[in-house]
Amino acid sequence: MERFVVWSTDHRAPEPADVDRALVRSWVSEATRSGLAPATIRRRLSVLRRYFAWAVTVGILDSEPSLGVPTPRGARRLPRIVRPIELDQLLEPRTGRPPLWEARDLAIVELLYGSGLRVAELCDARVVDVDLASERIDVTGKGGKSRRLPLTAPAVERIASWLAARTDALRESPWLFVNHRGGCLGPRDVRRVLTTRLDSPIHPHLLRHTFATHLLDGGADLRVVQELLGHADVATTQVYTHVSAQRLRSVFESTHPRA
Repeated sequence: MERFVVWSTDHRAPEPADVDRALVRSWVSEATRSGLAPATIRRRLSVLRRYFAWAVTVGILDSEPSLGVPTPRGARRLPRIVRPIELDQLLEPRTGRPPLWEARDLAIVELLYGSGLRVAELCDARVVDVDLASERIDVTGKGGKSRRLPLTAPAVERIASWLAARTDALRESPWLFVNHRGGCLGPRDVRRVLTTRLDSPIHPHLLRHTFATHLLDGGADLRVVQELLGHADVATTQVYTHVSAQRLRSVFESTHPRA
C-alpha cells in the first residue's frame, strides 16, 4: 500500500479522491512492464482493493477506483508427469511386502496410469463396476457423470490377481480397493501407497497427467483423450498438448545431431 501511495503521489494523485480507474490501470501496467511477478501484482492489487472498499464504506470515497481493473495472469504451469524411472519403480513388484497388499497396490498403479482415473473415481469404484472379460471399468466422475473406460491388459491381470487374493472377509466388501478392515480407500491412502513405492512423495494425479500425455505422444486424438479423462471442456484437455510438445522438443534437442 505504501508503494502505491508513493507512486500515486509522484503521478499527481496524493489523495485517495485523486485516484481514478485509469491511474490504477497505469500502475498495474507499469508494474507489469517492470518485470514484477504477476502473483506479486495480484497480491498488491488485492490490498489496494481492500483499502478502497473500506474507504467507500466509511465515506472517504464515493466509488472504488480499482473496480474493473483486470488482474494480470501468470504463466500457466504445465502439469508434471511421472518420469520413466519413477514409472518403472511404481510398476515393479516389490519383495518383502505381504502378497495380498502388494497385489492391491500394483492393481492401483496400473489402473491409475492405464486408464487415467481421478483418485476419487478409483476410491469410489466397486467390484461390480469392473468387467475383466470385456476389459472395461465404469466410473463416476465430477458432477455425477458416468463413463466407461477401457482397461489395459496389465491392469486386467493385476486387478484379477488382487480380487483372487482377497480373503473371505475382504470379499464381503463392495469396494474394489479396500484397507485392512475392508473399508474403501481414501485419497490419502492411495497417495501413501504410491509414495511408499518411490523415494520421493508423489500425487496420484501425476499418473493421470502421464496417462494423457503418453496418449498424445502416441498420436491419440485430443477429443478421444478428453472423453477418456471425463473433461467437460476440451480446453481443459488442451494443456496436455503443450506438455506433449514440450516433451517432443526435449527429445528432438537431445537426439538430433543438428538440433
